[in-house]
Amino acid sequence: SSLTKNISVSEVELRNLLNQFKVVSDDEGLLDRANFDMVVRNSITKRFDSSIVPAFHRIYEAFDMDGNGRIDFFELATGMSTLLYGDKKEVLQLLFSLFDVNKDGSVEQEEMLDFFKKYYLGQSKMNGYKLTSSRWKSLEEHLKRLFAATDLDSSGTIDYDEFLKAVRDVDHPLGMLLLSMEQEHQM
Repeated sequence: SSLTKNISVSEVELRNLLNQFKVVSDDEGLLDRANFDMVVRNSITKRFDSSIVPAFHRIYEAFDMDGNGRIDFFELATGMSTLLYGDKKEVLQLLFSLFDVNKDGSVEQEEMLDFFKKYYLGQSKMNGYKLTSSRWKSLEEHLKRLFAATDLDSSGTIDYDEFLKAVRDVDHPLGMLLLSMEQEHQM
């Protein structure tokens, strides 16, 4: 696309970008434009000159799918992966790496809960409701059941193969959840 023809971002830079996001995003897991610029500058534009910055402003607007002026983790991850990879397999690898915070090749329950807590905090702010502790508690229970259903060998972690089986099965709770997240952000 014309938006990205001058921007080639490596996987290492993408990981840096996502790590920067985690550091810079606010308590609700959201980035405003200034913070987005800072994240991009710190993780990607070191090897670009300042003429590239306007392209990132357009990218910011494209990523802000719900138009609320702030980008959540899901919008950034989906946006970057869509920009960089047309291939669904690579997008799924990226998504798995978002869950796998400690980069050990598997996802522990805490890592998955952390990811979704940030996501739901962002959603609640954007949609004007509070993520109360009781609401989070019921979500957490649901996510724990979802984790158990995905951990096919009951090892206490989800490996990439288990993750793939789950997300490719629209009848699996994780597959359904990711599908609904995707649809929410396409409206």
